[in-house]
Amino acid sequence: MNPITTGRIERAPLSAFSIFFNMVCIIGNLAVLHIFRTKYKKSNYRFFVLLLASFDIGSGIVFGVKEQFRIQRVYYGGTSVACQVLNYVGHSVGMGTFFMVLFIAVERYKKICTPFQTQFTIAQCVRFCVIAIIISAIFNIPTIFIFGKREFKIENINASRCCVLKRLDGTIFPILYFGSLNTVSLSVVISIIVIQLKIRAVISRQSQLKKRMGFTCRTKPEKAETSLSCEDGNNVDNEIKLPAITMTIASRKMSTKKKTSDESKAVRIAVTFCIITALLVISIQAMFMNEIILSVSRYLRPEDKISKNQDIFNVYFPDIFTLNGMLNPFIYFFVDNKFRHEVKTLCRR
Repeated sequence: MNPITTGRIERAPLSAFSIFFNMVCIIGNLAVLHIFRTKYKKSNYRFFVLLLASFDIGSGIVFGVKEQFRIQRVYYGGTSVACQVLNYVGHSVGMGTFFMVLFIAVERYKKICTPFQTQFTIAQCVRFCVIAIIISAIFNIPTIFIFGKREFKIENINASRCCVLKRLDGTIFPILYFGSLNTVSLSVVISIIVIQLKIRAVISRQSQLKKRMGFTCRTKPEKAETSLSCEDGNNVDNEIKLPAITMTIASRKMSTKKKTSDESKAVRIAVTFCIITALLVISIQAMFMNEIILSVSRYLRPEDKISKNQDIFNVYFPDIFTLNGMLNPFIYFFVDNKFRHEVKTLCRR
């Protein structure tokens, strides 16, 4: 049996999982795009969900095509140009998404913690996301000079891989770049955590306040009833005033109910984005950490020959990037009641 056939058999389970996950990612986010585009009113929440779903569909397609290529040509890593372009786009989108979720956290903070102040508009959200992508694209220009086609010996099999160029082994340039990348991403992560903790504290205070207000409201009808009881014989005046008082109370109840509904919706959206942010941090930050570890390793001990297991890990570990995209539709399904209802309606057709 030739090495390529053997390599395909060894990688078959991982390849099957990769194709399955990418298909779930694409189909799930297509459903998210369709439902949020047609069933939701224009809002910051809708814009962010559509933007993240578009990125997730793109990553699912790219990694799906990449897997088809990997399984067909097991020990061939593609051309240097394709390697440089894919890594540049991938790193730019990944880092840009980090900045976007930071902005989402700030937007949710303003919505929940300062609801009576001026909020971000959709146009402002669009401008910030464009700026985030531009900054990320500029910051990741070094990937064009770091990544490329590299020759390896994989247990006496001649192979090529898309990774850090061999001529950069033993140099500090990749360490400086990936170190700065991790520093920026970790700073963003810490900022997001601080903002989310503040949001959680405000939600907790609001919940306690609602409980106290609920207890107060339950005692008010008795007081109102006592004040309306007439002992001076002015029954006619009280009968005239009673409808007006009843309408006022009903209006206040409707206003309170609407306010409570808006607050509950804002909290659900905050929880949704909090979970999505956590998954995004896990997937992208893990990839960035792996890159800095490999750079330090190759600086200390340049690699010319690696084992099959190490090669499989190096090839498939970056696929963790798609984990967030695959799980996002399920998060919307379990957290967003309207989305869950629309999905069930769509499945009944």
